[in-house]
Formats: sequence, structure tokens, C-alpha cells
Amino acid sequence: MLHDQYCMMFYLQLETARKHSLDTESLVLLNVFMGLGYALGCYMFGYIVIRNSNECSISRRHLAQSCALASGASTLLLVMADDFHAFALYAWLYGISTGGYYYTVKMYTYGLLKERIMERGWGFVNAAQILSFLLGSPLASKHALYRVL
Repeated sequence: MLHDQYCMMFYLQLETARKHSLDTESLVLLNVFMGLGYALGCYMFGYIVIRNSNECSISRRHLAQSCALASGASTLLLVMADDFHAFALYAWLYGISTGGYYYTVKMYTYGLLKERIMERGWGFVNAAQILSFLLGSPLASKHALYRVL
């Protein structure tokens, strides 16, 4: 799933940018851009989910699928990045699509389970999403350590 690779994308983006000899300040900016994109994605897709319109109605499932597709497509485009602007574009696109994915998956789960069993469902969704944050960074750094040695 998308959230299993979230922490790995921080590492992958920074490692690819480092290979293209970007300076340290630019690498920090890339992390800031990805974090701001995540917050912006949560806000934008939250507004789409909350706003009820008679003219345009998008299901939560389709929003989650489109966010997953957008983050996958932006990751495929990462290999073509050569300069800071391309990496910054990737950071914004991936951050927005990942933030939208996290929000829409939770709202999709809420729509399926309703109020009766939502406390158990919410716990399972959060447990599945937190595993990538707990295990992603240590595994990525361990992979980098073996790669250096």
C-alpha cells in the first residue's frame, strides 16, 4: 500500500538528490516541501470530501485511488529529475497526493463502518498506517548502511 512506502520516499528522494550533488540546504528544503505538501493535500482533499455539491460528487474511494495513482506516477517521474526544481516538484506532488490519500482512506473507512463499529475500524486503520512510520525509517537507514559497507 501507499502508506508502507511513505518513510522510504523521504529517504529515496534525499538519496537521489544527493547523487545529483544538491547542497544540504536544498535537501532540507525538499523535506519541508514534502511536509507542507502533505498538510496541503490533507486540507484540499478534506475540503473535497466535506463539501457537498449537487453538480459534482466524487466518491471517497475514487479519491483515495486517484491519490494512490498520482503518488505512484510522481514516484516514477523521480528517476528523470536532474535539478532542484524537478526534485521540488516531486516533493510537492508526492506530499499532496500522500496527504490526500491518508485523509480519504480514513474518511472512506468512516463511510463504510458508520458509527456502530468505528472505534475498532479507526484503530485498525491507524495501526496499519503507523507501522510504516515505525518501521520505514529504521529499515531505510539499515539499507543505506549496508549499501555503504
